[in-house]
Amino acid sequence: MSQLLDESADPISADNRLFNEALLSGSEIKQEEYELGKSSE
Repeated sequence: MSQLLDESADPISADNRLFNEALLSGSEIKQEEYELGKSSE
């Protein structure tokens, strides 16, 4: 059984390196694509 992780109630700092790298490395998709689910390539 997988263990569920709770989300932090604390906001993430705007200068958090890991958070910013995740944002910059993501792919931009349209809302319709998000709702349908992004296909893995």
